Amino acid sequence: MKKIFQTTNAGKIFPKDPKRRKKIYTFSSFILLSILFWLIIKLSQDGEARFKLKIDMENTPADMVIEEMSHKKITVDLRALGARLLYTKLVRRPLLIELDFARLDKIEKNGKYYYITGRQLALYLPTFLYEESEIISVYPDTLFVKIKE
Repeated sequence: MKKIFQTTNAGKIFPKDPKRRKKIYTFSSFILLSILFWLIIKLSQDGEARFKLKIDMENTPADMVIEEMSHKKITVDLRALGARLLYTKLVRRPLLIELDFARLDKIEKNGKYYYITGRQLALYLPTFLYEESEIISVYPDTLFVKIKE
């Protein structure tokens, strides 16, 4: 083991001299402290994040079946405090939006199609997404649903 320690120049990195070792520990502790301060500053600033959520339709009438949806997922862009976005991404990650079929608007020209706009979709977002944040955009702007009886 001593030969490996001597041949790899590990003696220069991890010296046996206590003064030099103390300098290395002091330097590395200040590097870690500066990284910590940088992280605190970044998390206290406003940031933007993108969330992709699956769509689930509920309360569909018994005589109707959803044949096709224009999009299976929606994308929501949020602006909030960096710490809030990090918490939402790591701990309270939203996965699903449950849409109420009764809230869909019918297209007058052809009764087999229904739609909901992006602003209406924003109402179905989990409340913790927009409690202390601003919704920048919702994609798609309009969600179309084709039904058959």
